[in-house]
Amino acid sequence: MVENLDWNVGRLHETLDSLPEFRSNRLTVYFSDHGDYMGTHGAINRKENPHENSVRIPAVFHWPEQIPAQGRRDGLLFSLVDLFPTTLGLLGLDIPAHCQGRDFSGALRGQQDFSGPDSVLIEMSGNPRWNLDFLDWRGLVTSRWKYAFYETGHERLFDLKNDPYEMTNLAETDVQTCAEMRTKLLQLLSESREPYFDVLIEHGVPVEGPALDVGETYTKGKLAPVWPDLVRRHQP
Repeated sequence: MVENLDWNVGRLHETLDSLPEFRSNRLTVYFSDHGDYMGTHGAINRKENPHENSVRIPAVFHWPEQIPAQGRRDGLLFSLVDLFPTTLGLLGLDIPAHCQGRDFSGALRGQQDFSGPDSVLIEMSGNPRWNLDFLDWRGLVTSRWKYAFYETGHERLFDLKNDPYEMTNLAETDVQTCAEMRTKLLQLLSESREPYFDVLIEHGVPVEGPALDVGETYTKGKLAPVWPDLVRRHQP
């Protein structure tokens, strides 16, 4: 896959190099909308949960004589919502006041006084529903912590420094950090004009069971938590 991607990016660059108007003044941005578990956490062809395998993506900016080749590699938290304002910033265009992202053009140009956000909002909205392992959630990631709140009321908290593969959920054992991350998430949701998930976090109640899963497969919570008192399949 990587070889195929490299080859096709090369084809695109060769084509653009043949066009005089693009040959010497071209900004190229490579990014992805999501990752894939690729067998980690017992899942394949999945992407709908907050683990790094799903939400951590590439972002490569290339612009000869405008962006230094080395750039900055100090672990700034960059999100897809930052892509639009950053591109406008690189081009010297005005950024709309309603834009939720941040302009990282200063960081790309190597400005050492640029400081990024201390946390990034992550989310799954409108998850497909062919079984109850597909849940909506909202979360955030910092330089150390990953936190997520599922629509079921379950929480996930991972220490990315000491548990980079996110194998141990600390939501029930590190209560203080979990509460701090929950408060921070509510702040981010307010800033993003979230329409309803903040209500679930602050006022949600457990679902009355039993829940009924009519999907063909069920992963027993390998990725997402399970609804209370879940009945696996409908039996006629």
